Amino acid sequence: QTGGHRLTGSESPPSRTPKRRSATATAVRVIISAALIYWLLRQVRFGELGATLAQSRWWLFILSCAVAVLRHLVAAGRWRVVLRVNGIRFTLLKLTHWYLIAAFFNLFLPTTFGGDIARCWALAVSGVDRFDAAASVLIERLLGLLAMIGMAVAAWSLSPEARSHPAIGWGMAVVSALYLLFVAALLSRSFNRRSAAL
Repeated sequence: QTGGHRLTGSESPPSRTPKRRSATATAVRVIISAALIYWLLRQVRFGELGATLAQSRWWLFILSCAVAVLRHLVAAGRWRVVLRVNGIRFTLLKLTHWYLIAAFFNLFLPTTFGGDIARCWALAVSGVDRFDAAASVLIERLLGLLAMIGMAVAAWSLSPEARSHPAIGWGMAVVSALYLLFVAALLSRSFNRRSAAL
């Protein structure tokens, strides 16, 4: 017929199985999320929580929340710099989104590796090479640890009592140097792999 298409005996109507599977997966995620939220709320003693908040200084509470958010933004920015070194570009908003998801896994899994695996998976499904994804997460972790070592060195240098034990300072300096060499090696290997691929 004009303006239409008639199905023949060998043809079949379009399958709706993918849509049904997507709807089922979404429903399962919603149910699991609702169950987890319900379980978490059951663990909260709202009376004690309300009493604690009533005795707290609200400006300190708001400041601590702002610092927590800023911490994730800084970490995501650090991760973005590591990725850009290898020519991998994502927006800060996207990386912050993934970092917050990783933080959720870090809170609810026994170790912090769950969040790192979540970040690697997010990069991999976005088309990033698995080695580059894992290397970027590891390097970002090591840079964070290196920053902590730097703060420890600064604290040691400002404390007269700590400076009376120079072995501590030398030990931190050696560890810092080893970390820098390891991070440089990872960056170099990842860059060489990408150059070879091009």
